[in-house]
Amino acid sequence: MIEDESPTPEGESASASQLIRSAATSDLPELLTVHREAFTGTRGVSLGNVYLRSFLRSFVVDPTALCLLAIRDRALVGYVLGEPVDNRRRSLRLAPAALFGFVTHPKVWWRPGTGRAVVGRVRSAGKGPEPEISALPSPAFALVGIGTSRREQGHGVGRALVDAFEREAMTRGYRSMQLSVYKENEVAVRLYEGSGWHSILDSGDALYYAKPL
Repeated sequence: MIEDESPTPEGESASASQLIRSAATSDLPELLTVHREAFTGTRGVSLGNVYLRSFLRSFVVDPTALCLLAIRDRALVGYVLGEPVDNRRRSLRLAPAALFGFVTHPKVWWRPGTGRAVVGRVRSAGKGPEPEISALPSPAFALVGIGTSRREQGHGVGRALVDAFEREAMTRGYRSMQLSVYKENEVAVRLYEGSGWHSILDSGDALYYAKPL
């Protein structure tokens, strides 16, 4: 169980310190609420709560994965998700929930880029990672997602979660970290670059970042 009192990073708006801790299954309802708020309008949220609960729960119960929460004033205000790089098992386990989401929310198919994203997932399941990612010092840990409640944005929650994520990856013996982020997510790009991550690949829609440990 990770439990860490994290101060507000220098350069962020002043606010009370937050507790960073590992998630438990009892946190899932509040975690789902924060995730929906942080990613309103995205394809994943549009697939509905059945898919979202399965997705978030997979990081909470899998001992090889990571789900850290930021708690402030006894409320969950942010989270970060991680797993070993090239972990295809999660995608396979989530396939039934994703299919259910597409069937019960058919309008998702009409979202721009949905078809391309599905084809990309299918193709990636049958091949290894890109050479730039394969070249990272092994073993490597992936930062899969990070989100904060809107009222806490700009108060250092994201930076505290990234710092805690890096410390935990190092504690687990990983030698490098990797993530991908959509180019238009400028807030996240600034967060990662400000935390010392460097760009290793531009795939068109997304940027891949890495950081050695």
